[in-house]
Amino acid sequence: MSMQKNFNLFRQMFPEFVYESFHYDVQSDGLHISFSFRIGQVAHFEPTAFIPSRSFLHPEKLDKKTLDILVFNIGMVELVSYWKCYCPPTVIVKPAYLEKKQIEFWKKLYFYGLGEFFYTNGIKATQDSFMTIRCDSLSADIKEHGKLTFDTNTHNCIVPIGGGKDSVVTLEILRSRNSDGSAAPLPLIMNPRGATIQCVEKAGYSMDDVIVIQRTIHPRLLELNKQGALNGHTPFSAMLAFYSLLASALSQTSDIALSNENSANESTVIGSNVNHQYSKSIEFEDDFIRYVGDYISPWFNYFSFLRPLSELQIAMLFARQPKYFDVFKSCNVGSKEDIWCGHCAKCLFAYIILSPFIEPERLEQIFGKNMLDDETMRLEFEQLTGRVDVKPFECVGTVSEVNSALSMTVARWYCSAKPALLRDYQPQFVTTSLNDLVLRHNLNADYFKLLEDTVQKDNLYEYTELFNLLAFKHILIAGYGREGKSSEAMLNRLFPRGRNYDIAHNNEEIISLLDANSYDLVLKSPGVPTSLFDGHCNPDIISSQTDIFLQVYGNRTIGVTGTKGKSTTATLIHHVLSEKGHPWRKNLLAGNIGVPLFDIIPQIDSNTTVIAELSCHQLENIHRAPFIGLLLNLFQEHLDHYRSYEDYKMAKFQIALKQGANDFFIYCKDNADIVELVEKYGENLPQTIMPYSLEEARDSLFLEGEDNPLKGDHNISNIYACSLVTGLFGITWTPFQEALSTFKGLDHRLQKVATKDEVTYYNDSISTIPQTTIAAIEALKDVDTLILGGMSRGIDYSPLAHYLNEHPLGKAVHNIVLFGSAGEAIKDEIDKIHSSVERRYLDDFSSEYSMEKAVSFAAENTAKGKICLLSPAASSYDHYKNFEERGAHYMSIITNS
Repeated sequence: MSMQKNFNLFRQMFPEFVYESFHYDVQSDGLHISFSFRIGQVAHFEPTAFIPSRSFLHPEKLDKKTLDILVFNIGMVELVSYWKCYCPPTVIVKPAYLEKKQIEFWKKLYFYGLGEFFYTNGIKATQDSFMTIRCDSLSADIKEHGKLTFDTNTHNCIVPIGGGKDSVVTLEILRSRNSDGSAAPLPLIMNPRGATIQCVEKAGYSMDDVIVIQRTIHPRLLELNKQGALNGHTPFSAMLAFYSLLASALSQTSDIALSNENSANESTVIGSNVNHQYSKSIEFEDDFIRYVGDYISPWFNYFSFLRPLSELQIAMLFARQPKYFDVFKSCNVGSKEDIWCGHCAKCLFAYIILSPFIEPERLEQIFGKNMLDDETMRLEFEQLTGRVDVKPFECVGTVSEVNSALSMTVARWYCSAKPALLRDYQPQFVTTSLNDLVLRHNLNADYFKLLEDTVQKDNLYEYTELFNLLAFKHILIAGYGREGKSSEAMLNRLFPRGRNYDIAHNNEEIISLLDANSYDLVLKSPGVPTSLFDGHCNPDIISSQTDIFLQVYGNRTIGVTGTKGKSTTATLIHHVLSEKGHPWRKNLLAGNIGVPLFDIIPQIDSNTTVIAELSCHQLENIHRAPFIGLLLNLFQEHLDHYRSYEDYKMAKFQIALKQGANDFFIYCKDNADIVELVEKYGENLPQTIMPYSLEEARDSLFLEGEDNPLKGDHNISNIYACSLVTGLFGITWTPFQEALSTFKGLDHRLQKVATKDEVTYYNDSISTIPQTTIAAIEALKDVDTLILGGMSRGIDYSPLAHYLNEHPLGKAVHNIVLFGSAGEAIKDEIDKIHSSVERRYLDDFSSEYSMEKAVSFAAENTAKGKICLLSPAASSYDHYKNFEERGAHYMSIITNS
């Protein structure tokens, strides 16, 4: 006979199920509870529950009406486990009166809580017809709903402990609040066993610190099941919910923090409402909260602390708690023996969801074997990964989470040799982000903030967005300087045993590897010219660390670029935001300033703003620009790297062209080249464009000389640009000016070194183009000796030559040092102009020029009260590693002389 026929027959034979009564007794050893249910004359059930005494439990403080309401409702959820034997069509409730909405709540809970029971037994039932609830009592005590009130003690919340990873995560996060003086959470265990006891002990509790509920099933139920009565899954979590209300009242602890995650909302049978975890779902939680508030008391604060999280996020958090690895258990099959059975879907799911975060060898120790290498688990594997339409009837995560975890696992640990279940598995994009929290939940603001901060702390963001950009690709790291090494470190952190990259240390190695291998992605270092790749690879695969970073973090990044001034400007923005911005926001400075963008990823959380100095090399192949882009200026620079000045300008202008419509683009309209680009590409720019000028800056900035640590008109313009950026964060002029007054500026940028023998020395080694040298002279006014030159890169030096021979401040420079090939080019331009200016020159056009000679020349020839300025207008690479080394050498000679 089919189960459907049995169902129909049983309902005819046993038309009524009766909730006869409930009883409770407060004794010295604890609170004793019993219930009486009856199905006709064939079955009488008397299940019991016992809550042992604890010093913090006070049943004597609860009046009869309170205990009646709480215990009665526990009986309402207990009864369904006995009703399902024969599924009588009518349930008669004798101990209390139920309103229509209460009956609707219980019918919905029973129907959906028994969804798996109906499905697995092949029973067709509807919510309207499967049960009628009738009340025979008009008891005034239990008809008076929602009036219960309680005192509250110092415990901050009750945390039910099930022995698995979820409740451990909740307990540990809530325990972390002890540091701010909050009371420790109060664990609750129903029917303690090895794992639950050991977990609370690992957390530092003894069993005397725990609320214990000893619940017993009446033996008659087990007898009837053996005789052929219907059997199946019932909503255990709903039962725990109602027991937790009683525990809450006894302990005078209003907050009850369950550990049901967002993943519990997915149906077990795809496309249906059949969900093994229905009583863990947000739908039940919402219904329960409304029911409790309306019919018991609004004093209770019941919620699932982990509701905003996925199983994958919970696994990540649990992996930070290795002290629990050897004691936690959530296998139903092995629960009586307190083991992982190693053969059920729950074991396999737990293994999979933890596998991205715990090394395979450690997981094997926990579960007794590598479960991904067990071919006998093929069916369960296909159910979990969605290859069939029915998931296992267990508390498992979503299909998406399982596939995300497996994809991470393959990339991290099994790049080559794969265990049995993964040999034909096709990894997918990670669709479950570890960064995001689900917003549908019942946590108050304090609990949500605590959870959010915990998730973001030390969060490896790269497991999601970065994973999808970098996983399962053959990657070439092109260039092995600071940024190349940073990219290598990131890939090793992402894929510790799945090395998917090669390293080319120089241009020759880049070409050799490209010609010999097929790559999916090239991470180009800034110093490597794009033209090097011509004819050696598809240009579409060329990317960079900046490109990857901005694709993930562009929506929280302020990008600052320009030929000159970007380091100081980016640093000033960071300084102002850090000093005057919201105290809860974190501001990180990185990029061309000397900190690779990948290096700051572990520090980024949801409250982080990144201020990135971006060079033309970093911007030239980006797919997404920062949401705030600032372009300071454009002058001829890096012409040894680009085919033309037009190519250089377009590389810089990507900071605007790759922005979204709702982003912000700020630029200096004094620069004709920028204005030309804005006019040409205006249709492709964001809706919010904020041009500014030096004239506007002078009119808007109220700066006294001592209040401004940055000299020169170019810095006035850049300060104003900074104020526009920080203004978008709500920082007005007064706090901006206060922060500016404490800004120290950067080394090698119009940096005062010393005054010796009435000659003042300035270090402006950052200057690598004529325009910045001119700006430095304009800012300082009294320059008498100028040190120029270095490596020539084809820049037009005629503007500098004309300035030195025709402008009053330029003509006032009486001593000039000219170094290297750039010095020779500058001298040629000066000589072309017929000028009456009399000067002394020291020149050395070789690559072995001496900074010592330059400083000695300045000391001998600079007029008293005047300035010697190192502002080379050229690259340093013919003689120094970088401009910092050049500036440091200059300063050391001065200070040590």
